[in-house]
Amino acid sequence: MRSEAAGSASASFPCPSPRSLPCPRPGQYARVGGACYDPAVPWTLVLGNNRIVNCDAVLVVEDEEVFRLRERDKDGNLVVDFDLRALDGTRIAKVAKNYVAYAAPGYAVRNRTGVAEVINETTGEVVARIEAQGPDTVTVVGTFHVKGHTVKITPTYLDTGGVTMSGNEIHGSGKAIALKRGSTGIGAA
Repeated sequence: MRSEAAGSASASFPCPSPRSLPCPRPGQYARVGGACYDPAVPWTLVLGNNRIVNCDAVLVVEDEEVFRLRERDKDGNLVVDFDLRALDGTRIAKVAKNYVAYAAPGYAVRNRTGVAEVINETTGEVVARIEAQGPDTVTVVGTFHVKGHTVKITPTYLDTGGVTMSGNEIHGSGKAIALKRGSTGIGAA
């Protein structure tokens, strides 16, 4: 989460420590998920056409973080990890570092430079798509089943089964979107 102190850091003084190590200058650099980074270069996850910028957690369902953001070791680019599950909770696929690392029988994988997809072989439907839009921006679309909740993300909206979001930008909150039985939190602490 971007703090006021971190917001005053200058881009000309990049963090001397990789994001995976403790920040040597707390208060000058922001911390996301326990990692240090230069706030002049914000991390952004785009869900549909909703931009989530510098949030500690992007989507949390019943206290489970769905999308885990981190820095790729070799180049420092933003990557996302997540499990893709069927309605009954069984794992369909595992995405690691923006690429599909595993797909269950009946699902095809399409990994190309900067883009990965999980495809239902029976219907031909793209169940999830991950695309790197730049070194610090990743776009995700698909249908996500988490602990009894269904979250549908299309190129134009995000639907939580009760709240539809389109064209929003959420900056620097603890949890950008938090779902629990009977409630939806936007920009929650």
